[in-house]
Amino acid sequence: MSLTDAADQRCYYDSVALNITSRCNLRCLHCYNGSGENTRRDMDRSALIRAADAVLSLKPFNLCLCGGEPLCCPDLLPLLEHLQGRVPQISMVTNGFALDEAWARALAAHGVSAVQVSLDGAYAWQHDSLRGAAGSFERAVKAIRALRAAGIVQVVCSILPNRLNADSLEEYVQLCLSLGVDIIRAMPFLPSGRGRSMGRPLMLDEEGYFRFRRSLWRLSRQYGSQIRIEWDDPLQVILGMPGRIHTEEKEPMLEIRADGQLALTSYLPILMGDCTVDGAFDDLRAAFAAARRVPQVRDYVCAIHNIYDWDALDPLPYGEESIQLDLLEGTT
Repeated sequence: MSLTDAADQRCYYDSVALNITSRCNLRCLHCYNGSGENTRRDMDRSALIRAADAVLSLKPFNLCLCGGEPLCCPDLLPLLEHLQGRVPQISMVTNGFALDEAWARALAAHGVSAVQVSLDGAYAWQHDSLRGAAGSFERAVKAIRALRAAGIVQVVCSILPNRLNADSLEEYVQLCLSLGVDIIRAMPFLPSGRGRSMGRPLMLDEEGYFRFRRSLWRLSRQYGSQIRIEWDDPLQVILGMPGRIHTEEKEPMLEIRADGQLALTSYLPILMGDCTVDGAFDDLRAAFAAARRVPQVRDYVCAIHNIYDWDALDPLPYGEESIQLDLLEGTT
């Protein structure tokens, strides 16, 4: 392989999120983007394929299929057929509610190698209360077992620390070990979407987060040889944006929303245009780089220092208003 060929195959982005639907079969109290309320337009199949091709042009290592709930997207399997073998890793984030053995086998057969299942507690009452549906815990557990049986390479469980589950973290780790989970990923509660209204009373305070993260660190040392335990903080994405020191060659996670809008990140209301418009992706990497240099973006990003700062942002991510940057050729 020549040096030129090696450069052409280099992954420029660690991960790009492609939200393939805003539909969801649950109405979780903490949902930061309000999925499932059917108030947004989803891309049709042809637009979704164009968006996928644009993502591939960015040469990400990981293409994450997100939502909403990806299994609610009627074009999931055709999309996977289009992507298979064209990106180093295809991953998916799911609540597991509809993920049975047949779905698990289909995902494995279509090249999905990593699946993250939301499992918000060691006990059904913890998970079901947050997810707003009786039986959702049992279904998530069955989904994890089905993924393991289907040969999915990496099975991840994500937990959102809150007042219901923060004191039973060791029991949660034991459950994940019994299920054969590869990674436990804890993610903080963001006061956005339904999380700002319905879920906000469940959000931990600073002392609660300190205690949770201390327990997480202790358990990662205790069980690190058996399972990877990590803290995935969206604040770290923001710290790599304008006005902050960011010297890594690879870029922070980018997002294409279910309606085709490009976003700098899932966690900010900064949009760059509609990817379904012809010509919008002619020079996408340059457009993202330009967006991070816009003073308005820099000021917005630098207002965030901790997760509680999201509560005061205006507009909020996925709100009715967003900051619209007209940087892409062919957009309005």
